[in-house]
Amino acid sequence: MYGDSGFEQLRIPTLDEIRASMERIRGYVKLTPLDKSASFSNMTGSEVYTKNENLQKTGSFKVRGAFNKLISSRPFLKPAGVVTASAGNHAQGVAYACNVLDIPSTIFMPKSTPYIKIQATAGYGGDVRLVGEAFDDAYEAALGHSKRSGALFVHPFQDFHVIAGQGTVGLELLNEHVDFDSVVVPVGGGGLACGVGAVLKSVRPSIRIYGVQSDGADSMARSYHEGKILPSETISTFAEGIAVKKPSKEMLGLLTEVVDDIVTVSDDDIAYAILMLMERSKLVVEGAGAASLAALLSGQLKLEGHRVACILSGGNIDLLTVDRVLSKGLSAAGRRVTFSMYLKDRPGELSRVLAVIASRGGNVVTVEHARTDPSVKIGYARVSVVIETQSLSHAHELFGVLSDAGANPTIISTSPTALYSGVGNPHQ
Repeated sequence: MYGDSGFEQLRIPTLDEIRASMERIRGYVKLTPLDKSASFSNMTGSEVYTKNENLQKTGSFKVRGAFNKLISSRPFLKPAGVVTASAGNHAQGVAYACNVLDIPSTIFMPKSTPYIKIQATAGYGGDVRLVGEAFDDAYEAALGHSKRSGALFVHPFQDFHVIAGQGTVGLELLNEHVDFDSVVVPVGGGGLACGVGAVLKSVRPSIRIYGVQSDGADSMARSYHEGKILPSETISTFAEGIAVKKPSKEMLGLLTEVVDDIVTVSDDDIAYAILMLMERSKLVVEGAGAASLAALLSGQLKLEGHRVACILSGGNIDLLTVDRVLSKGLSAAGRRVTFSMYLKDRPGELSRVLAVIASRGGNVVTVEHARTDPSVKIGYARVSVVIETQSLSHAHELFGVLSDAGANPTIISTSPTALYSGVGNPHQ
């Protein structure tokens, strides 16, 4: 099956090959939970399940492909071991697998990689080297190291054994004996989507496989729809696990065989999904991992009546990012809203408005009061109030009572959730 060198031409693996991969990595990886979510089902009109690869060893599905590649290639490795490039999760998977299998590893990572992923990779025994600002920079450096040292380059997605290893996620879904109509998969380089799609399409050709990217790193989505490689000039997303500047022509070709569509979501959509996963499912999921659920919650994928599996591909998110994401998520959920008001500059006016907010259960977090700004008319003061609310409808209620009280508020914090619920912005 693998020839005399341990390598295989890049292609979509067969179901039997992915089953063989499962046997190869069994004992090294976890069988991760598949959970049905009543909350997300009610919110989307779909029957929603989450495949929790954020609970996998090293916190990501990437360890599956790493073990499959290394075990298959171990007889052919040179003393320099292996080298790879990664924004984090593949790095941890390779470093961990090498540690378990006693293989030296050198890991090139972008300087922008979250510290938690750098620290974890080094903790697993990888020789970490930080190069450039994006994955592509680390990739070129890793290839150069491979040529100089003879170390085996383990590609994060463009490799038959890696794809077959990632496909074991799909095999686990298949073994759950749930007749899914659709499966939603985060897409960076495309290895996970190709592997999962290979398994499920071979058994149920009618099943729909949807990929998801951030709209700040949407090169694969645009390339998929246009049928040609369309790289991104810049990358702007905190979902670094699916941030690839230039798609691989070969991987694009494989994706078109097994993926039915690729959609994009905003970082605000992803932040909201992370918040909901924490609150409703008690799961910590990184930006890339939450993209699949974000596509449903945002309405980018409308799959009402479908039985849907969302693959939560990873959970490696650092605490500083969590803090920022929760702030965005609360705004997206309508539970932290900022009102800007122009009040008459007279004694007691601010107290009167704050009392109105308190009377309706709004919790004031901060107040900014400006009367000397040249843009403010004489006799008025501009007041910005950040308020914690119970829900989007509660925020709209506060807007109404402040309007009735003559405060003439304007909402200056965004709330994409208003669009999901069909309520709309109350001041429009």
